[in-house]
Amino acid sequence: MWRENIEFCSADGSPMSPIEPGSDPLSGLELEGRFRLRSLLGAGGMGFVYLADHIGLGRDVAVKMLFAERLKDPSIVRRFRREARALAALDHPGCVRVLDVGEIEGTGPYIVMEVVKGEPLDTVLHEHDRLAARHVAHIGAQLADALAAAHAAGIVHRDLKPANVNLDSQDGKLAVRILDFGLALLATGGDDGGSTEARLTRAGMVFGTPEYMAPEQATSTDADARTDIYALGVMLYELATGLVPFRGPTPGAVLAMHSTSPVPPLVVPDISPDLSARFEALVHALLAKKPEARPQSAETVAAQLRLLEADLPDPGPASALLQPSAVVRVGGPATLDDADLDEAAKWVLLSAFSNAGQRCASGTRIIVFDAVYEQFRDMLVARTAGLRVGPGDDDDFGPVINAEQLANMLLALERARAHGARVLTGGARLTDDAHRGGFYLAATLVENAAPGDDMSTTELFGPIACLYRVKGFDEALAAANDSPYGLTACIHTRSVHRAMLFARKVAAGVAIVNAGTFGSEPHMPFGGVKQSGNGSREPGTEALDIYSNLKDVYINVNPARA
Repeated sequence: MWRENIEFCSADGSPMSPIEPGSDPLSGLELEGRFRLRSLLGAGGMGFVYLADHIGLGRDVAVKMLFAERLKDPSIVRRFRREARALAALDHPGCVRVLDVGEIEGTGPYIVMEVVKGEPLDTVLHEHDRLAARHVAHIGAQLADALAAAHAAGIVHRDLKPANVNLDSQDGKLAVRILDFGLALLATGGDDGGSTEARLTRAGMVFGTPEYMAPEQATSTDADARTDIYALGVMLYELATGLVPFRGPTPGAVLAMHSTSPVPPLVVPDISPDLSARFEALVHALLAKKPEARPQSAETVAAQLRLLEADLPDPGPASALLQPSAVVRVGGPATLDDADLDEAAKWVLLSAFSNAGQRCASGTRIIVFDAVYEQFRDMLVARTAGLRVGPGDDDDFGPVINAEQLANMLLALERARAHGARVLTGGARLTDDAHRGGFYLAATLVENAAPGDDMSTTELFGPIACLYRVKGFDEALAAANDSPYGLTACIHTRSVHRAMLFARKVAAGVAIVNAGTFGSEPHMPFGGVKQSGNGSREPGTEALDIYSNLKDVYINVNPARA
């Protein structure tokens, strides 16, 4: 197997093709009759990892191997073998366990590891924006324990970052484990030489971003255990604040900041000023520019973190970090995370059914996170069923515009049912005496509509909204952006990180936080993408006065929850 950016085979010049589902040439490959590769788990700059069967024991294992082009470098192969043996001797609960090593002619060396369950720390941080100070200290102490064991075995990670740390719940307690020792060790060392930028280019394929690299990693100075201690300091800063201490426009700029810029102040919310000062002092000590100014051992860091943890307020069990977060996403495209469900339901009803849903910015696609789907759905169904439909001032909404529009809506509902959709409430024309003279459709909620169904892809301009169930933020954002329309979107969340990420990445002209979907009237000119905006929806040159290429962002902050 070759890296993704290799287009032609170096041996015979034939074009390379990506591995597609069902066409993996390595799936089923047996290694020395002991391990059978099943499916690709992931890849980095130096190699790749497969889920595999341990044939003799009948258990799952992970097998790590080098990319084909790396096998052409004898120094890389030698170091891989040496480090594989060293890692196999490292037995600590905070480090991924290496179970076996081997080598096959033509395929090269491989490392067999345990399959790690749980969640990557970067995913947990993404879900929670930042972590409580006591949880940060708890996680940091376990990381320091694991680093101490590795350093005692002569192993320096040199690629410590949240993506290489895994969290799992064991017997109700949070277990922290460091991953990817082998490939990280391959990617660095004094024998690389070269300029800062050249070394960064090579290391970047393995290390990823340089936000966690110590100043000495930007020079020819060999990294040692204190390099890992610096990276741990970066992680503690990030876990407590949601941001890494140094950010810049280029990798070189970030490395320069590590070497020359003072560490930004660290003010930890929700704890007393004196505890925040202690937390900051410890993190700043770990982030000292010179290795000799940092704590000299991971054991020392672990002890200091445990003393701090004991004095910090208890926010609840750290294992709760792995519980799925309550996220809902609302509207035209819209998202809702760890939200006030009562507020979200209020805005959904206003977005979906005001003016009988006959607005270009009507919130008709409601994307709800799995953790709260049933709760939010049932709340929304009860409130939707209670809406009043009619021509009076006290009614919540009136009729649709004409018979043809009503017929189109009923036909779309019929097609959606035929494809497996379920109408939760409404779904029929109102024909009683009070509604006989108009084109009234009961407020309608639908679930299980297929992504390609008319219900999901067409603006019906009526009182119909669909619920879509997703597992997490990335899936919700992808569902929002997988739409022919991009006029307006909203998210309900208490997370500043998620709100800003949503506002930046959602494909809509108007991004709204903690409110409802709305259109052009209050805020012209505004943008719109795909079939919405930029003159493509409205006839005539007057549309050019309404739409622009700008994205408007509106944030509704409730001081009681801020």
